[in-house]
Amino acid sequence: MSDWNLTFERGESVTNAELPSVLAGIASLDANSPKNDWMTLGKYSADAEHLGFAQTAATPDGYIVEIRIETPGSSDFGFWKAGRQEPQGAVVYQSKEGRFKTFTNEVLRLAEVTAILEHFYRHFQLHSDFTWRSILDDLLESVPDKSVSEMATLRYHLDPWKTTRFSCAKCGGDYLGSELVDGEMFEDGIERDCPKCHEPVLFLVFESVDELADHPEALAPSERENFARRSDFVSRWRAGLLKSPEQLPELSEDPITLFWDADPDTDEITIRTEDRVIWRQPLGYEHYDYFVDALNPKVKIWPRACGRHPYGTRRVLPLG
Repeated sequence: MSDWNLTFERGESVTNAELPSVLAGIASLDANSPKNDWMTLGKYSADAEHLGFAQTAATPDGYIVEIRIETPGSSDFGFWKAGRQEPQGAVVYQSKEGRFKTFTNEVLRLAEVTAILEHFYRHFQLHSDFTWRSILDDLLESVPDKSVSEMATLRYHLDPWKTTRFSCAKCGGDYLGSELVDGEMFEDGIERDCPKCHEPVLFLVFESVDELADHPEALAPSERENFARRSDFVSRWRAGLLKSPEQLPELSEDPITLFWDADPDTDEITIRTEDRVIWRQPLGYEHYDYFVDALNPKVKIWPRACGRHPYGTRRVLPLG
């Protein structure tokens, strides 16, 4: 047993989606309406494992369809773009860096999109009446022979790295991404290592909140609660950024002694004098350097954020 979930750019979502909802969703897309030009149909197992998805986007010229199906044991990404069975034609759309292209035969009519997604829903397969171009060619355009001979960098959720093959530069082993083992974790990503010699082979970049907000289908149901917390933290962090000296209180002391402290009741780090808080921000993981900079009167946060030091030429004595 498995479930189909629908997600729309306009913010709507449907769990346990039936086929009529899918077909109505396609027809509701509008390239000329803000935040309503794409939808994703995702399939999940009974254990909430993400099995694959189809996504379609409306453009002024027609529709684009891409399908992701995991193919364990294959050297293919299992990420495909649909096209009519005719010559590709000219490039209609192209990403800024030039790697991702859409050709004339890949801009489809509504009836064609409906047929593709209905077939995908009923059979969980690519429709045989259409051509399917592997997006692997776009992702690895600059890599010879579609292989990775050095440490590669891909996105953790948005690039289908599990079904790509990677070569270890140290021992020569050849493995699927899913066969690599977890290596060292960093603030911005995690390494995946060779299972034989433990040499780092792949670096997976953690996407930003903004990137994942546009692709909710990439998150498993078990990840969505954590993502919601992360989104809330980023919103609070951005709302509390220091942008002007007018945000800070006037201080008459000279010299000024500032303390860097934590408020366990609000889960925030504060900068304060002996008797008043002058600035606070949410407490995060290993971003203490921001507050070290904020307490440094000579460089970084104060001048960069405010354009001038908020307390003029008076001496500021930071104490941890």
